[in-house]
Amino acid sequence: MQIGIDENDPNILHFNVEIEGGKTCDLKYRIGDNVFTAAQDFLTQNNLPQHHLDTVAHFITENTQGFKPQTTILPALQRKKFPIKNYEKLQELLRVGCRTDNELIAIATMAQFIKSGKGFYLTIEMKTAIAILLDYALQHHEILPPLFDLFGGLCLKCLDSVKYFETISAYSQLFGVVSSMIDNGTITMPIKIMFIKFLANSFITTPPEMYMNMVYSTYGKLLPFLLNEMTLAVTNNNLNMQGAIAGVVLNLSISAINSSIAGMLADGLYELASQLYVISNDETIRAILLLSIGNFIKQDVLARNEFIKKEELITSIKASQNQNIQAIWKEINELIYGVSN
Repeated sequence: MQIGIDENDPNILHFNVEIEGGKTCDLKYRIGDNVFTAAQDFLTQNNLPQHHLDTVAHFITENTQGFKPQTTILPALQRKKFPIKNYEKLQELLRVGCRTDNELIAIATMAQFIKSGKGFYLTIEMKTAIAILLDYALQHHEILPPLFDLFGGLCLKCLDSVKYFETISAYSQLFGVVSSMIDNGTITMPIKIMFIKFLANSFITTPPEMYMNMVYSTYGKLLPFLLNEMTLAVTNNNLNMQGAIAGVVLNLSISAINSSIAGMLADGLYELASQLYVISNDETIRAILLLSIGNFIKQDVLARNEFIKKEELITSIKASQNQNIQAIWKEINELIYGVSN
């Protein structure tokens, strides 16, 4: 059995289950819905006997423990995605890390699946190619940008990629390489921005039970890294980098409030989002960051109390003429004060 999160709605889970006769079917369940309703829909769609209803409902209950509905303040500003754009160049650059035709075919197949927009699961050949590319990239940093591009695309379209990345410690290894390159001054802008976009995409589909393993080990370095890069991006008027960082924070805010360690992570992330909002000079990016702040305020009473004390942030929000910012601000006001102004 495999589980994936719907790319268009993080509240919908997909279970790849095997039924009678060896046929594999998609069991879809929206977090928070009645499990018996979902079970009945599954039986009807697959022409299965009614006496399986309790079994399917129990299966859903057992496999969705720990998942909570994901909430955002403004539906128009959901998770931020960064799709792959140049598939041919990606395959050309990554082929240097491959050793056999099968590995090249696996890369080409993954790229085509991502390009087609259809969800898929990793084959053994694909997993082998990913592991080989990761090992190669750790020593040959010139292929890091296309590697991040591929991995980010897999996070969006491949239903079990994030789980596999966690299995091979891809996140922590890649973050370690990027951190070392920053420390020794060898990091390049393409590597930094593609890494940040990969982070944003990886946090789109991170199940709660994986969140600690993926993030917590590097959390102490991740937040200062994002703060420093945002400061540089604002100084250099690099909106592409600002948008990528805002995407990471937004997706982290949604994942964090659905994880078992939300309380441990929320303080640092909440403070980071607040700092980035004040630093940024672009209203669209500020709207994304304010949405991140709103996610915590909606979930955490302590965050609401802390928000009231942030006079500089509140003054900046009130002064904005951006419609999205004002829409989010209106809902934050209603949450904190019970009024919309």
